[in-house]
Amino acid sequence: MKARIGSALLIVFFGVTGTYLVLSSTHSSRNNLQAETPTVWPPEVSTSDRDNLSALPAETRPEPASNPTPDQPLAGTGIAMPDSLRGTDVDGGLRVDPAGNLIVDKSVKRLFDYFLGTVGEWSVADIRNNLQALVDQTLVEPARTQALDLLDNYLQLKKAIHEYEQQVGETDLLSLQPHQLASMGDRLQYLEDLRRSYLGDSAANAFYSDAEAVDRFTLTKLNVLNNPELSETEKRAIVAQAEADLPVGVKAVRAKNHLHEKLAEAEAELHSSGAGPQQIQSLREDVLGVESAKALAQVEHNQAAFRKKLAEYRRVKAQILDSPLGSIEQEQELHRIRESLFSGKDLSRVEAMERVAVANTRS
Repeated sequence: MKARIGSALLIVFFGVTGTYLVLSSTHSSRNNLQAETPTVWPPEVSTSDRDNLSALPAETRPEPASNPTPDQPLAGTGIAMPDSLRGTDVDGGLRVDPAGNLIVDKSVKRLFDYFLGTVGEWSVADIRNNLQALVDQTLVEPARTQALDLLDNYLQLKKAIHEYEQQVGETDLLSLQPHQLASMGDRLQYLEDLRRSYLGDSAANAFYSDAEAVDRFTLTKLNVLNNPELSETEKRAIVAQAEADLPVGVKAVRAKNHLHEKLAEAEAELHSSGAGPQQIQSLREDVLGVESAKALAQVEHNQAAFRKKLAEYRRVKAQILDSPLGSIEQEQELHRIRESLFSGKDLSRVEAMERVAVANTRS
């Protein structure tokens, strides 16, 4: 995946660097207040609870009596969800510290991006209104106002980045030509300054510090590799030092990715030499450990089972759609087939895929 500088407005969210933001465990707090085991939204909420809440006008929906304590979960919400998000797990969340202030960290950005990723399916205004309803139901002052101010600032930042890239064009760091490298440092600095002008230092660092570090590292590496005055030994030493200077969370993600890349290469070699499942599993246990290797095998088993069931469902679906049944009878039969083949999250996943397919057909 490519490391992209900036983003098209509300649609693409910083390529590879977004991955580091999602996986990093580093946290920042607002107003220098430290959290003490804060509670995370969203809690588990039943479908009926969500429907009941979403049916109410925003001004009459119940609000929590107070911000959560570490032992008190945040209130459930009934925010309407676009079809593409139904059946998915909400990414990110809202947390408060013991003083009632919003904890501004990557989970807040992930929550915003989770909903903003549906631009085109919903308007920005509708997404913003639903996020405000979520905040209204989840937080009380001062965290409520802090979250809404941050949301509005984030939307304005996205608009400003979009306008900037309309002028200069989006840039893929990994496809830069040597003559373009000289101006890229200024461009990175402009984007860093732009983020802080809209979000402030604390929120910008919480949202983007890891991504910016990766962008800077990538630019340093490209400059070094394209410097004809450096020997190969010097290049390796400079790049290694730049990588060592990356934030701890980023280095952990890079190390994990590197480990899995090496494992995939080793597995490919074993497969090409005719190795069987037991030899592959033994290799995984040596590299990942017994428990992680078992977990990986289970994930692959579940994915394979899901793909097999999905293929069977699509085969039967094609037959039903070609049958003389009426549209209502066809949908009833498809519903019965889905429930016979799938359950739990797999069922929700397939139903979400079906809703998106219907929406695409109508558009």
